[in-house]
Amino acid sequence: MKFLEYYAGSIILWSVIYLIGKILFDEHRKINLYKLILVILTFSCALTYLNIIDSEILRGTIKIMSVYSLQYLFYKIIFKESESKCMTAALIMYLCLFVSEIIVVLITTAILNAFNLTMASMKNDLLMNIIISLCNLAITEIAKNKLILFVKNSNYNTKSSLIIIVIILVTIALLVFKIPVDKWKISTEFIITMMILLCFCFVGLFLLKQKSDIQKTTSMYQQLASYSNVTTKLLEDYRIVSHEHKNQLSIIRGMVDDSNSELIAYIDNLLNKRNIIKYQWANQLNNLPITGLKGLLNYKLIEMESKKININISISKDIAKSKLNKLTAKQKDELYSIMGIYLDNAIEAAKMSKKKEVSLEIYKDKRDVVIILANTYSGKINLAKIDDYGYTTKGKNHGIGLHIVKRILEENNIFSQNRTLFEEYYIQELRVKLSNLTKQTK
Repeated sequence: MKFLEYYAGSIILWSVIYLIGKILFDEHRKINLYKLILVILTFSCALTYLNIIDSEILRGTIKIMSVYSLQYLFYKIIFKESESKCMTAALIMYLCLFVSEIIVVLITTAILNAFNLTMASMKNDLLMNIIISLCNLAITEIAKNKLILFVKNSNYNTKSSLIIIVIILVTIALLVFKIPVDKWKISTEFIITMMILLCFCFVGLFLLKQKSDIQKTTSMYQQLASYSNVTTKLLEDYRIVSHEHKNQLSIIRGMVDDSNSELIAYIDNLLNKRNIIKYQWANQLNNLPITGLKGLLNYKLIEMESKKININISISKDIAKSKLNKLTAKQKDELYSIMGIYLDNAIEAAKMSKKKEVSLEIYKDKRDVVIILANTYSGKINLAKIDDYGYTTKGKNHGIGLHIVKRILEENNIFSQNRTLFEEYYIQELRVKLSNLTKQTK
């Protein structure tokens, strides 16, 4: 009888977990019903077995980790999403389930206390499991827009994220099993315990979101760098053709009789138009030994040109002889992310200023490579807070970029940054410490 009660409760729970998964993954495809039923029945057996075993070992951390692992595997089997998305969805599911249990138990406790009863009489009641599951479904439905976005943007290193998730679950286990469900009552100890637990969970989710933001930004600029390689090649072809046309026009100009003033004026006008073509930075970019960085800079410079921003660029020929191309693939991706964020910020700030000017200088300083980006800006900049998460002068949905750069720099001693304000210019310096790269490879 006890097994059937647990098993029925487990079937209800896994059915709700499936419905919540459809919400979190924004899944609209039809799933094989027979496969779904088989998986639910199988996982219900596993969960029933965990609940029936009366062991001190399985009452704490191991049980929580086991249940979380089952939820992860369930989502992986049913929805076939990436590891990071399934890990995030399972964590959200578990936390929502825990919050639902807190809400239902507190309400039930208040009602039972009115009749001089305790939670012990309701602890494993099937009705309680149904109510908790429905509450969990309701919480997910209410917050689905934010939760879907959280799961969708989950794209982070599995190992480090797993460590954060384990810490969250272990903390839940330590705090929850310190005050068993059947002994929950409103007291100072209970309130403090729950506040610590909820705060810790929010901090853990925040850390996961930050890691996701960093990975998302790195991936975006890596894709942009790869795409920009195509535009760089097209620009080179354009310059060659443009140069040939200019030479041909000059030859024709010399062959025209001086008496044909109208034709001479027309050819001179064409030559002048050729002379004002502003993609002269292609020669400078050729000094860069990393094709991806060359393509990214070219793409951003073209964007500046289209927004009527004045461009000054100087890339030393010595850069071509530097060991910049010795950076690892990961370090190159991080360099693309840093430069992409710097350039995006520079474009945004210069566009809003009066002068609308951006200057880029890249040179060697002994064995290091120094990249200096200066742009005009309007308003005020607080250098002390500029790296803080959410700090921005650009309004809502900004203020993440430089914080992501800070996190990248904290995890990699290859890069360091410095920034200053000089008159109407914001000056951002990035130093690529190739000497540190040599030390790491030894």
